Amino acid sequence: MREAALVILIHQLLDQGMFFVKNIALRHKLGRPIRGYNPKASWSIVFFICLVLLGANLLIGLASLRDLGDSWRVGVIEEQQTTLVESGIYRFSHNPCFVAYLLMFAAYAVLLQNLYRDTCCNER
Repeated sequence: MREAALVILIHQLLDQGMFFVKNIALRHKLGRPIRGYNPKASWSIVFFICLVLLGANLLIGLASLRDLGDSWRVGVIEEQQTTLVESGIYRFSHNPCFVAYLLMFAAYAVLLQNLYRDTCCNER
């Protein structure tokens, strides 16, 4: 499992690095920002991300906590006996809390990129 995680990490560094280097090189060559500024598009992205991804994050997180009931635990306690939950949202995912986290992180990635671009990288 560690080898797979390492391969994914290296791949992401190389993949994202290529685009980062290309953006920096093109900006340096042109002597100006390479991204346009469109406030309507930026606000549309923010609205979509907040409404859809973060809303889904909250709904899935709430459903996972509600459907888990008394089977909630953090860590493994040998004496604690709980039943396997297979109803509600757990019919679709074994770990809906992690699905909620992934949605949240995806939303944050887009929001932070948009925030950074709007505040730091535009010459008006």
